Order: sequence, then structure tokens, then C-alpha cells
Amino acid sequence: MAQKSKQWAAIIMMIALFAMIAFVTNLCSPMAVIVQNQFGASELQSQIGNYANFVAYLVMGIPSGMLIVKFGYKKTALLALVVGIVGMVLELLSGTMESMWVYLAGAFISGFCMCMLNTVVNPLLNVLGGGGNTGNQLIKLGVALNSADDVAVYIIIGAVI
Repeated sequence: MAQKSKQWAAIIMMIALFAMIAFVTNLCSPMAVIVQNQFGASELQSQIGNYANFVAYLVMGIPSGMLIVKFGYKKTALLALVVGIVGMVLELLSGTMESMWVYLAGAFISGFCMCMLNTVVNPLLNVLGGGGNTGNQLIKLGVALNSADDVAVYIIIGAVI
């Protein structure tokens, strides 16, 4: 019985990570407006944070898989969260330091986090669901909530701006 509840807790956490991935990944686009106002950047320059986030996916894709092989799903997910915290702290510090370069470094590091989490969440959710149709259904549920959070980030940040 304890194993069942532990499994559901892990499933709920993985689905919550799906939502977090969507929120942080899509946060860069509305942040461009803030970057424009904060640093006096042009429209092109304000989107560089968004580019940095997705270039991080390119750079971190294969190393993320290697981390899972070496450390396993759980430790890689925890490492990804630590990396994400570092990225978000840098993005917060960029406002007080008035430095766009610090913001870009934070966006790039946050992209590492999102890539690592994407690499962990999909297969782990399938494994937790027992594979096959049940695992795929959990992934579809996570993707649906991921899409809902994609929309939510623009509504929330739009209201804040």
C-alpha cells in the first residue's frame, strides 16, 4: 500500500514538473518586454534571452541523457532543479545589477534546467505508469497540463506587465 501512494506522489510530481517546464520555457518571451524597458534593448536584443534558453536545449540535450545514465532519474531531476534555481537567481540579480549579460546567463542556465527536466520527465512518467498504454496516458495528461500552463504564463505575466 505504501508503494502505491509513493508511486502516485511521484506521478503527481512529474506532472507538476511538466507544468513548471512550460512556465519557465515560455517565461522568456513575455520577459522580452521587461528586458526592453529595463535595459533599453531593441526588439531583437530583447529576444536574445529567448534564444539563449533554446540554445541551451541544443547544448544540453546529449549531456542530459548521459547524466541520467550515470546518476539515474531522481538525482538528475534534483540536479536540474538546483541548476534552475541558479539560473533564476541570476535572472533576478540582473535587475538589481542592471546587466543584460547577467540576464542572458540566467536564461541560458535556466534552459539547461528545462532541457534536463524534459529529458527526465517523459521516460520517468512512462515508467511510473507501468509502460504501454497507461504510461502513454500519463504522458498525454502531462502534455495537456503543459499546454495549459503555456497559456497561463502569458496571462499571468501579461497581467503583471
